[in-house]
Order: sequence, then C-alpha cells, then structure tokens
Amino acid sequence: ENNLQRFSDIPFHPIILALGKLGSGTLDYGSDLDLVMSYDDAGNLTPHSAEPEVCSRVVEHFVDLLSSMTRDGNLYRVDLRLRPHGKNGPNIISLGALIEYIESEASIWELLAYVQMRALNIGTGGADHHEASIRDAIHRRASREDRATIKHEARAMRLRLERTHAARGRNVDIKFGAGGLLDVYFVVRYLLLLDLRAIAPEAMTTSARLDAFAAAGMLSAEDHAALHEGHGFLSTLDHSLRLAFGRSSRLPRANHPVMERIAARMETGSEAELVEQLTVHRINIRGAFERIFTN
Repeated sequence: ENNLQRFSDIPFHPIILALGKLGSGTLDYGSDLDLVMSYDDAGNLTPHSAEPEVCSRVVEHFVDLLSSMTRDGNLYRVDLRLRPHGKNGPNIISLGALIEYIESEASIWELLAYVQMRALNIGTGGADHHEASIRDAIHRRASREDRATIKHEARAMRLRLERTHAARGRNVDIKFGAGGLLDVYFVVRYLLLLDLRAIAPEAMTTSARLDAFAAAGMLSAEDHAALHEGHGFLSTLDHSLRLAFGRSSRLPRANHPVMERIAARMETGSEAELVEQLTVHRINIRGAFERIFTN
C-alpha cells in the first residue's frame, strides 16, 4: 500500500500504451504485458519539474510492482522492448517524441506491432485522444510506404519468426509454426497497416477485426472463414494448453496424459481427433496467409 501511495504521488502522470494481447483485450494465463510508457508533453501531463532520471525510476518502480513475486507466484511478465529504439531507448518517452518516431524512424515491423497499440485509461483522462493521435501518426506513415514493400516486409518477418522460433520434430508449435496463430496475427496487422481507418477502433479483438475486414471487402469469404474458424480453434487450444501444461505454445505430443486432458477440454473426443482438426485448420490458415501475401 505504501508503494502504491508513493506511485500516486509522482510529479507527472504517465500514459500507459498496451500492445499485443493486452492491446487487443485478450489477455490469457501467462501472457506478457507488452507496454510502451509515455506522457503528454502538449498538455497538463508534462513532467515540468521531473528530471528524466526521475521519470525512468518511476517506470522501473511501476514495472517492479507489476512483476513482483507473491506467495502464489509472480504477477505479470512486463515487456518494454517494443518502445522506440528498443532496449537502447529510454523506458519512457513523450507522446510527441513517440509520434515523431512513428512518422520518421519506425521500421515496418515496428508499425505492425504499433497498430495494436491502445491507450489504457488509468484515471488521468485523455486515453481516447492519445490513442487517436497515435493511430493518425501510424496512418500518415503507412500511407507514405509502398504497399508492395509493406506486404513483403510483413511476410518476411512472419516467416523469419517461424524459422527461428517454431518447434522442430513431433511437437507442433501452434503460435510460431506454419498455419499457427502468428499467420492470423500478421494478416490482421498487415491489413490494418494498409488502411487503419477502414475499421472502427472499437474492433480490437482478432475475430472482430477479421469480421470487419470481410465486411469492408478486404478479405474474401474463403479467407475469412479459414482465418476466423482457425483462429477460434487455435485460441481455444492455446488457452487449454496454458491450463494443462503451462506457458508454452508447443503441443506436448509425447506427454499423453496432458494431451488427453487437452483433448477433453477441447471436446474433440481423442488426441488423434484433436491433432486431425488442428492439421486441417493449420492447412487452411496457411493457405489463406499465402493467398493474401502472394497475390
């Protein structure tokens, strides 16, 4: 309680920007908190009297509070690596500097992460305004990029993650492997980057965005069905895997008791049926991914 009181007494109010699962409102067991810390340098949130070192220490304290250990384990894993300049950049940056970075320096892979950015309302107000400013900056920057370059970079980054992170052998990786969740996520973020204003900001989840893309004519009925149904299956499987096995995206094929529990939670009847359904969805997802990124 004393730590929280000290945090509330700081000489400025940070803006907490969420990415990843927190940004989409789909946080699950063991999910990281992907954050970018900022403050409003154009209004009354400016840390007039706070030196950069003070701001940095406040963020460090905030992260410590979120990731602290309790008798039941740690709270959250906090990741600030998506901030401008990554680990070489300050752990908090003004909103103006963040917008300037997005418009002039951010790489396409960073833009693909930032389209998921959402300003959290922590009682200081202005979250919608801050979020809109960031969305406008991303839109302006993406509008200046060649669409073929965005498509090439998005596909290359997805396949690079598959090569470097996907499981080898019998254990299927439902996130990094071919036809996994990242195929769906990269499609969604690529389409968002092409036209961030095509769908309403309220459509935050992957399924809601896929529906909105289909309604806007940006996804064919075939690709929408493959991605929407496949994402629903993989998301449920990911949740079941987290509950039965822990924080892993690799299906433990050699661990039959765990596989049986997962199959029961998925109501597939058996491990063999689970694997068969998973294979079909992965093939369909990868097919949609390739059609979108190669046509």
